[in-house]
Amino acid sequence: MEAWERLGGFLSEHMVAVIPVCLALGIFLPQVFSALNAVVVPLFMVMAFQGALCIRLSDVRDTFAHPLPLLGILAFSHLLMPLAAFALARPLFGESPVIVAGFVLEYSVPVATSSLLWVSMCAGDVSLCLSAVLISAVICPFTLPAAMGLLVGEAVSIDVPAMMGELLIMVALPAVAATALNEKSQGWGSRVLSPALAPLARIMLVLLVIANSTGISEPMLRLTAELVGVLAFTGVFCAGAFGAALLAGRLCRLRRPQAAALAFAGAMKNISAGAVVAMTAMPAGALFPVMAGTLFQQFLAAACGRGLRPRG
Repeated sequence: MEAWERLGGFLSEHMVAVIPVCLALGIFLPQVFSALNAVVVPLFMVMAFQGALCIRLSDVRDTFAHPLPLLGILAFSHLLMPLAAFALARPLFGESPVIVAGFVLEYSVPVATSSLLWVSMCAGDVSLCLSAVLISAVICPFTLPAAMGLLVGEAVSIDVPAMMGELLIMVALPAVAATALNEKSQGWGSRVLSPALAPLARIMLVLLVIANSTGISEPMLRLTAELVGVLAFTGVFCAGAFGAALLAGRLCRLRRPQAAALAFAGAMKNISAGAVVAMTAMPAGALFPVMAGTLFQQFLAAACGRGLRPRG
């Protein structure tokens, strides 16, 4: 068991180095690792279950009794991010409206489910992050079409039953089960089971990053000057999103656990959901700006986590 826990600790401490290796494996060996896409849902279920084992019902009550941090995350994710993406992308890519639309789409989608694991790894407010993930998905069918219509004049449709069903299976049910187990066991889930499952959750994240990066392999191996510009913009914007979220937490004088939830839930986006919308409701050129976030989001989360993780 000690060796198992050391593996989890090693992965947590070295994610900044591990994530680029995972990205390279998915990009350069998609034929080997694309099969991982078939198990993405179970990967998310394990991560959601492990992350939610530290939640008690009192934590959930506190989140909704003091809703300002939750409302702040939702405003940052669903208002500030799309507006900033449009305002910055339009002057740079104005001659390619479909690319601008892709950026707006990417930063209008729900909060990333994987933000739960990062918040858990940093001993952040998992209840706050989980609430943001769930509510973000509920309001997205309204906020995303509104953002696309108002900012870029694109009409998009979302398969709401499919999105809700996926969220229910991947996040809600595992999280409810974990919270109920922790509550019934009087904290045993948090004290014993969560640390035992933590290395497995880290491994699941590694596999998830590899699986996601296979989807961007073909354009990455055939880059044009325009696509290089898209990558550069995405990297800078993603870094700026984390920086802005961290700054917002400091300015609002949030406690460290809440600041961690804001940093990850505010800055991280559900790229898979964006890719589905791009492929089904947008011109072909909109997909790459959405998928480009795959290259930066998890790496920047790892870098951000190094600063947010409690010392000692």
